[in-house]
Amino acid sequence: MNDFFIEFGKKHIYYKIGLAIVLIGYFVNLGLFNSDIISDIGIYNFYTLGYFKFVSNIQHIVLGIFPFSIGDIIYIIVLFNLSLLFYKVLKYLFKRKYSKVLIRIIDIIFVVSTIMLLISTQWNWNYKQPSIVSKMNLDDRSYNIKELSDFTKGLIKQTIITKDNSNFDIFNDKGNGIFYISTLGYKELAKENDFFEYNNISIKRSIFSNLLPYLGISGYYDPFTSEAHIT
Repeated sequence: MNDFFIEFGKKHIYYKIGLAIVLIGYFVNLGLFNSDIISDIGIYNFYTLGYFKFVSNIQHIVLGIFPFSIGDIIYIIVLFNLSLLFYKVLKYLFKRKYSKVLIRIIDIIFVVSTIMLLISTQWNWNYKQPSIVSKMNLDDRSYNIKELSDFTKGLIKQTIITKDNSNFDIFNDKGNGIFYISTLGYKELAKENDFFEYNNISIKRSIFSNLLPYLGISGYYDPFTSEAHIT
């Protein structure tokens, strides 16, 4: 155990300070998220319309310059480094160098905690904002299965009619048309509800496009870079 403290003491002071800040920040963030200290309206006004909107717009402008996904590259780098750390843990366990095992475990905790803290600050607080039903004053009365089934069938029928009356076929457009039409709905909704306003659009094709459909994923949002991905 003395070897552990000696080796950990060799770590740069900024690393240890960073580890403490990340862990404290994560648990404080988690505690606030699971409490009722901040109202939903306060979160919506100061986080969703304030911090989140400001940061995501900057990311859209800066990262929108690149035609490829910066977020996916970050995922690859992080997964590679985590795999390397897990490999070192197993290697030192096999060699019975337990002090080095503890060091690598602390490294893993630091990486995972940093990821969780970033996800919390970059996206999770949006889940605490007022619901779409509340913001759009929708009728949230209960419904039965038949009503849901009829509504779904109506949407399918209307979709088919719209497609037949359109000269645009997304399936014969190599998927590129989705980048254009995916924002049209937001523009229409924004005319009546300004919270649907979508500026500095950043939509990209995922690097994992050939893999994700097999997992049932057709698109996703990257909370670290604010990039929207279509597979």
